[in-house]
Amino acid sequence: MTGLAPDLLAQRRLLGPLAWVIAAICLIATLASATALTLDHGARSLAGSLAGRATVEVSSDDPVERERHAEAALRLLRGRPEIVAATPVSQAEVARLAEQLGADAEDGLELPTLIDVTLRPGVSADALTAQLLPIPGVRLLPQAQTLAPLAAVLEALDHVALGVALVAAVSALLASGLAAHAALAAHEAAADILHALGATDRQLSRLLERRIGFEALAGAVLGSLMGGGAILFIAAKLQGLDKGQVTGTSLHFGDWAVLAAIPLLLSAAAVAMTRVVVMARLAKAA
Repeated sequence: MTGLAPDLLAQRRLLGPLAWVIAAICLIATLASATALTLDHGARSLAGSLAGRATVEVSSDDPVERERHAEAALRLLRGRPEIVAATPVSQAEVARLAEQLGADAEDGLELPTLIDVTLRPGVSADALTAQLLPIPGVRLLPQAQTLAPLAAVLEALDHVALGVALVAAVSALLASGLAAHAALAAHEAAADILHALGATDRQLSRLLERRIGFEALAGAVLGSLMGGGAILFIAAKLQGLDKGQVTGTSLHFGDWAVLAAIPLLLSAAAVAMTRVVVMARLAKAA
């Protein structure tokens, strides 16, 4: 017997339960992967925007003394060749930032004077610390160091999203293996007859691989389309925000290529898992 009709072990329904399980799994994998890619872009954008940036804080209980020290720090910074720009932050902006952190101007809190500093590429902010030490009440705060907890949170969330995507992939493999076991059990008598007629284990495996592969691909494509629709819906909502708030978080062309490959990878993994399960069970039954 050289070949078997592909519909010998087929089921009557166009899409069985496996297709809907794979669709749900692919939806989760697509959303998790998109989240991981977006967080990665956000973390890279944050690191790039903070590189070479620092804030000089001038603190003093005496407003006149604080202003004098701030002017001295500003003159020193603008005279250094490694400094691209040194810009004072308005007190109104400092008050707004303090209010966001829970401080109230009516409490009599003396707000510091802040100076935004941009360094030349490759220059460490720590190199300025010694230069600013002679000025009382002056402290240098590298922005990358200040926002390190936020960067750590983004990295942790990125890892969690990747973990969810991997769990979804493993779930697809397990679902495919269970479907192969169930199909063999349901068609055990037909498989025995085909064996008696000369069909090989490999030929019987191909029959189930076609069926499960078709269901897995159909379900994966359906889940991928639903995931892509959800991503586009969220992206449309984000367009209403200030562009500066979401810079570096959008998906690129390569990211969409990765997302498009997910249903193909899941269906290929389902076929491979089916082959392993079927060949192992038929070899054990022989």
